Amino acid sequence: MNSIEFEKNSQLELIEESAFCATQINQILIPSSVKKIGEYAFGQCKLLRSVEFHENSNLCAIGNAAFNDSSIEFITIPKNVKIINEMAFKNCPKLCSIELLGDEITF
Repeated sequence: MNSIEFEKNSQLELIEESAFCATQINQILIPSSVKKIGEYAFGQCKLLRSVEFHENSNLCAIGNAAFNDSSIEFITIPKNVKIINEMAFKNCPKLCSIELLGDEITF
């Protein structure tokens, strides 16, 4: 299993553009400190099936094509997310469920 783990007290606020693009990861738990996921951050991660957000997530924005061409099957968008950019989930044929916990999201 190829998973990404962050330090328990991670202060990471941004997952940079193309940070994990085309890697072999299949799961990730995004730390609560992350505020933005950049463009193509997880693009072309053909094995990525599980994306979870730490409780009390501070995530505010998901960049353009952030999960483009990945194999995620479902995702729960944290309540603080206000922006989901264009094509964030483009070409995700296995994606069957997106749960939105917030009520003020701009697409």
